[in-house]
Amino acid sequence: MMRINILDEELATLIKEKESVSFEYKETLNDRIIEEKLSTYFAAFANTEGGLFVVGINETSKTIGYTLKKREREYISEQAKNCRPQVQIKIEEREYDDRKIVLINVHKNYDKIHMDGKKRFPIRVGPNLDFLDITGLIPLVKERLGLDYKTSKPEFSDIPSVGGNRVKTKASSEEIDLCLKAFAGATKESRLEGLRELELLLYRRDIFYNLNVFEEFEKLLTDKEEEIRRRSLYVFKIMLRVVEREESQNEESQKN
Repeated sequence: MMRINILDEELATLIKEKESVSFEYKETLNDRIIEEKLSTYFAAFANTEGGLFVVGINETSKTIGYTLKKREREYISEQAKNCRPQVQIKIEEREYDDRKIVLINVHKNYDKIHMDGKKRFPIRVGPNLDFLDITGLIPLVKERLGLDYKTSKPEFSDIPSVGGNRVKTKASSEEIDLCLKAFAGATKESRLEGLRELELLLYRRDIFYNLNVFEEFEKLLTDKEEEIRRRSLYVFKIMLRVVEREESQNEESQKN
């Protein structure tokens, strides 16, 4: 079993300073923690800074100890696998303060975003759990996945090339999923964010052939919020202009 790279002295400091964005401890692993919350802790650590989850420390920061049963070790691994995508963890049982405790190290993921077992996107905010809605999820996706959104919308004269280089014409599944989640959002802000994302994606030709996007987009044209209806109409006009430009270029190429 590979040892987790933390000294006992460092662990003692973490425990003394209490829980934080990258550190959580529990007295025991009961069924509720394992079945309902463990995948959430794992995904939250992986989505934030990574972290250390320790079992065998009570609420007063006293070491009471904990020994894993064989089945519990399997449950822990299963909860990491229940995250989508799977979270990478390392489990160690260690003698500490004259008692055995359990350490679970969760790796930060620099290029993926994880859902927990309930299909939520958890993060750590200080010592607490929080869950991202679409307005928080989009910046994280851009940071982690390196999606090549433009910082500013190009002029139509620059499509399909900018600075002599062709603009990316294929929208990734992550980009499309973000639009769909935003369109279905309960708040006005999330739906507006989805329209802003779609406006950027319109310069990827394949977006016009994604029926899921446009079925959801059509609903926004009759949204209860006037601002969303206006924004939807504006984006729809852009769609028409891009399609017209595409057709015109095709006609020119056929003539030549």
